[in-house]
Amino acid sequence: MKLHISMHLRGPELADSAAVSVVRTVVRHLHVLDHDTKTSNECSLTLVFCVSGSLGRCPFEGIQVDGLSRRKRSIVIKAAVPDCLSNPIELEQFMFASLREAIHLAKDKFSNAKIPFLRDEELEFVDQFRASLSQQ
Repeated sequence: MKLHISMHLRGPELADSAAVSVVRTVVRHLHVLDHDTKTSNECSLTLVFCVSGSLGRCPFEGIQVDGLSRRKRSIVIKAAVPDCLSNPIELEQFMFASLREAIHLAKDKFSNAKIPFLRDEELEFVDQFRASLSQQ
């Protein structure tokens, strides 16, 4: 599976926020690991973290599917970052919990679309990824 993580910031003041810092660290480390199973049935999961700011609030709470493409074998899932999270440790915990939840949700959606997806392998990767990040 190809894993992409990005952010939707709803305000310019968020550019230097703790949420952005944590996501940048995770994304930088993810690129170093270059997680990609490179199978013929390759899928991709894009997880977008939505952060409320001065230009608007995230229009949802929790996690939701934003789009699924059978042809591209890809899914986009959005996670709303709670306003109460500002501590980098709590933000990292939220990110990894959201990533695990997104993998479970992706499995359900891919299964409904008859697209093979190895949830257990992806969850194992997330656990290894988090452990390697905490050793840094």
